Amino acid sequence: MDILEYYGFQEDPFKFTPDPSYYFQSVTHQRCYSSLEYSVKQREGFTVITGEPGTGKTMLLKVFMNNWKDKAEIALIMIPRLSPNEFLMTLLEDFGIDYSQKTNKVNIFQDFLLEKATKDKIVIIIVDEAQNLPNETIEELRLLSNLETHDHKLLHIILFGQPELNIKLNSPDLRQLAQRIMTRCTLSPLNENDTQDYIKSRIFRASSNSNLRLSRAALKTLYKHSNGIPRIINSITSRALMATYLDESKLMEKHHVKHGLKSLGLSEVSKKPIQFNFTFFMISVAILLIFVTYYDSPLLNKPTPVTLSPTSTPTPSPTPTNQLKPITKHVIADWANVRQNPALNSEILTSYPKGKTLQTINSTVDDNNRVWYKVYIDKTNYGWISANVLD
Repeated sequence: MDILEYYGFQEDPFKFTPDPSYYFQSVTHQRCYSSLEYSVKQREGFTVITGEPGTGKTMLLKVFMNNWKDKAEIALIMIPRLSPNEFLMTLLEDFGIDYSQKTNKVNIFQDFLLEKATKDKIVIIIVDEAQNLPNETIEELRLLSNLETHDHKLLHIILFGQPELNIKLNSPDLRQLAQRIMTRCTLSPLNENDTQDYIKSRIFRASSNSNLRLSRAALKTLYKHSNGIPRIINSITSRALMATYLDESKLMEKHHVKHGLKSLGLSEVSKKPIQFNFTFFMISVAILLIFVTYYDSPLLNKPTPVTLSPTSTPTPSPTPTNQLKPITKHVIADWANVRQNPALNSEILTSYPKGKTLQTINSTVDDNNRVWYKVYIDKTNYGWISANVLD
């Protein structure tokens, strides 16, 4: 009996290829997907999605394409190391547009965009691994984004890439493009709860009747060594599953996960000697006792406390400008983005649907006289939201 049959799986639950049917909507993935859809529907022109390798950018890309394939014309560029002319030729071929080497490719592409606009169909260019785009090709994308009617853009461009993409886009050479990017979102690793739900979700989708179970210690070890990155979670769990199978067990335990880590070269299974920890502890206690004895000794000359003059008064802290008493506001747009800074090109931290109640705690005005309100996202984090989307 092979491993899939033994655990009642129809397919490998931890396969490495991004399969949209296995899409897990974590908090961070939901936030970025909502921001992406909002940006496209509003015809903003540019969207940037970044994340460390393995955090699920390609999975998010495929889910978006599946949901929009009947509503938009989409070209996907998977090999971005192209010159401007090569990039434009690839676009025309991907959209099925006939051209010859002597024709003006930009004019042909503009005619294609205008034709689709008459049919109210959005045209989208998606570039994966966009951090590898040459600067001159990124500038060509900026020029293509100039194609528009009197009321909306003819083209929407989505760039998926690693964090280096943001560094590149913020360089002085590309500042004109950076100013046009209205929506940026970063995919973060999964937290511990999402990691556990992610693993259970993949097992369920491979078979709703699987007999495989994971111990709490196994799940904690998986999270600890994967740091919540889906690709690494899949790698470790796949190897741990094989170790569990070889033990003829239906329960994956911590030692199975450690065996999987060892096979990937991510961790050592052997434990550190206990004597080393005990010795270190005893030395630390001895040093602490010496310090306390010396500090309490009458031979130690302790400094005399300094008394402040009665006339000395502390300088008051400056009162922040535009400080407000908490004011209740409601989101009036379909979706409203909360950004890291009070600027339209700042990174999106989260998004709220229409009707969401918010408490504003501060306000400011940007260079374009746009009013922004400061709002708490949770107990410790806050962001900025435009007054235009609030009542």
